[in-house]
Amino acid sequence: MSFLSEIEGDLNEIFYDTGKTVVWNGGIVPALVDEVETETELVTGGFSKGVETTVKLRRRDVGPDKPKVGQRVQFGDDSFRIIQVIDRPPHPLITLKLESPEK
Repeated sequence: MSFLSEIEGDLNEIFYDTGKTVVWNGGIVPALVDEVETETELVTGGFSKGVETTVKLRRRDVGPDKPKVGQRVQFGDDSFRIIQVIDRPPHPLITLKLESPEK
């Protein structure tokens, strides 16, 4: 058994135990969702409230159409915009950095 297949086996257990589902590209995808961070930034005219988080998707759940910057991801009642995609083949995870679309 290779090292990467061992990692993927462990990830399957983690996704089963603590994973959530997100809506991306019109489908429901299992994911690991970090805590949502709220930040307040001083801008002209007052404060701007921004929300950021990170989502990890299994490569095998994503398929051939990889996530792209600017696409939307939803979980719970919240909608986010992808601002960064971290994809390092053959690693089994794709990491998405997300922010609230209003930011």
